[in-house]
Amino acid sequence: MNTTDINAKIDEVADKAKILVSKASAKVGEVASKAGAAAAEAGHKVEELAKKGEHRVQETADKAGHAVKELALKVFHTADEATDKVTHRADEAGQKVTHRVEEAIGTKSAKKEGDDACTHDSAQGKETKSP
Repeated sequence: MNTTDINAKIDEVADKAKILVSKASAKVGEVASKAGAAAAEAGHKVEELAKKGEHRVQETADKAGHAVKELALKVFHTADEATDKVTHRADEAGQKVTHRVEEAIGTKSAKKEGDDACTHDSAQGKETKSP
């Protein structure tokens, strides 16, 4: 496999990783937006009920509003964690591909250089040509 093919594969994997991260981020944003809208609507309805009722209804409404806000926060947090995981895994995949390519290129380069490479004789402190 030549360097051009390897670079093309790296670019292909990187492009796919970018697309996955982009899609995941869009989904997380969508879920967070829907959760926020649901929380706002629920809060609005809770306020309407509270205005119509007594003190007891007010307390229940406050509890419900608090529960809705907590749920929305949990949904947002979970979505954010999922995005972080997807991004992290995509970065890891890209790094693994890059590392393997560098190893493959390094191995081929070392074999080519080995033909006329110099070796260092540490005992003598001299460099000698390989036969």
